[in-house]
Amino acid sequence: LDARFKAMTSYSGLRHFKKGISKRKQWTGADYQKLQHVFLGVIAGAVDHKVLTAVCGVLDFIYYVQYRMHTEDTLARMHAALASFHANKNVFIDLGAREHFNIPKIHSMMHYIDTIRILSSADSFNTELPERLHIDFAKRAYRALNRHDYVIQMTTWLRRQESIHIQDAYLRWWDLDASGSDLDLDGTGPGQFHIDLPCQVQRFTMVTGSRGYFVPRTCPFPNSTIQRLLNEHGASLFIPSLEAFLRIHVPSWSHRKLTPQDQVNVYKYLKILSPARPHINNRKCLFKVHASPVIPVTDVRRPPAPAHFDSVLVIEDENEYSGEGISGLRVGEVRVIFKLPSRLGNFPHPLAYIHWFRLLQSFDENLHSFRLTSSSRQRGPNALVVPVHQVLRPCHLIPRVGRESEVRGEFYLNRYIDLELFERLSKSERL
Repeated sequence: LDARFKAMTSYSGLRHFKKGISKRKQWTGADYQKLQHVFLGVIAGAVDHKVLTAVCGVLDFIYYVQYRMHTEDTLARMHAALASFHANKNVFIDLGAREHFNIPKIHSMMHYIDTIRILSSADSFNTELPERLHIDFAKRAYRALNRHDYVIQMTTWLRRQESIHIQDAYLRWWDLDASGSDLDLDGTGPGQFHIDLPCQVQRFTMVTGSRGYFVPRTCPFPNSTIQRLLNEHGASLFIPSLEAFLRIHVPSWSHRKLTPQDQVNVYKYLKILSPARPHINNRKCLFKVHASPVIPVTDVRRPPAPAHFDSVLVIEDENEYSGEGISGLRVGEVRVIFKLPSRLGNFPHPLAYIHWFRLLQSFDENLHSFRLTSSSRQRGPNALVVPVHQVLRPCHLIPRVGRESEVRGEFYLNRYIDLELFERLSKSERL
C-alpha cells in the first residue's frame, strides 16, 4: 500500500504521502481529509470488490453531505450511498479487520437525511459555523483597529464591511445580467481557491459573464524557440499542431512552414475562474493549471524544481457541452501555455498545446470512475493546440496499479479530488 501512495501523481494542493502511511503514528482530522481524496484509487486492484463498494459508499455519502442545498434527488443519492455501505460492510468483519460496527458515528449517519429535512443542509448546524463567524466578526474586526474604543470601532468596521459586501453582490448581479448569463452565483478541495469579486475579476479575461482566465502580464520565458519546447516540454508534435491551428483560426497567417527556430512567448501557469455553484459554494472558484519543465536552481545544494504538467478537462466540442456533466469534454495533459507573436498572426487568446487521453467512455462500476489511457496517433501522441478558454479546469489522474504494485500505464479520473468535480461526474453517471 505504501508503494501505491508513493506512486501517486501530483495535483496542486494535494498532499503527497511520500513515505506511505503504514508508519504514521498520529493522525489528525486534516490528515484523514487529505487521505480521502485518493484512498479509493490507491486500494483499487489490491482489495476485494466488496471493500471497494463499501468505501465508495462511505465517500459518496461524505461528499453528498457537504452540499449546501439539497433536493429529493441528492437525498436519494445519499440514501443509496449509505445503503451500499451497510450492504457490504460485513466484509471487514469477514476479513478480520473489525469485530463489529457498533460505532456511534456510523449510527449517526442513519439520521443525517431526516435531520437535513428538518434543519436544512448540514453546514447550517455545523459546529465550525460559530467558530468561523467569531473569526470574521470578532478577531478580524479587532485586528483592524487601534485598540481604543474597540466596541464602537468594531461596529463601524463591520457596518462598512457589510456595505461593501452588498455593493459587491449588486455589481456581480449587474455583470451577469448585462452579459445575458443566468445567475448561477460555477465550487473546496485541492487546487481550488475561492475569491471575492469584483476586486480580483478585473485581472481576468472573461469568456462569459461567469467564466474567465488569467495569464501573468510579464512573460517568464519570452521568445522561447520551438526547439526548446521540443526538448524540455516534450512537445514533440508542436509544429504540426500549431500549423493546423493557424490554418483554421488565423486567416492572416502566411502559411509558411514553421521551423524549430521560430519563437513563441511561454508561460508557466494559467489561472481559470469558474462559475459558482450555489449548492456547493456561493463564491466563484479559482483553479491553477501548470505547464512547467524542470527548472534548474542557482544553489547547487538544492535539487532542481521538478517538471509539472497538469491534466485538465477541456471543452472539445463547444456545441455539445452544456455546462453540466462531461458531455463535450475530454481529458488532456497541458504541455505548453503560450502566446502567438505578431509575426505568426494575431489571435486574441493565449493557447495551450495538449496531449489527449482517450475519450471518457471506459467506466469502472466498482470505483464509479472513468479509466483513461494516453491517446496516440501514427505512433506518437494525439496532440492539439486549443485556446486557453477551452480549458475548463484541472483534474487529477490516479495511476492504475496491479496487485504486484506494477504501474499499468492506465489511470482513473479521480472524482473525489474536490466537490465540484464530484458533482460534475456524478451528474454524468445519471445521464
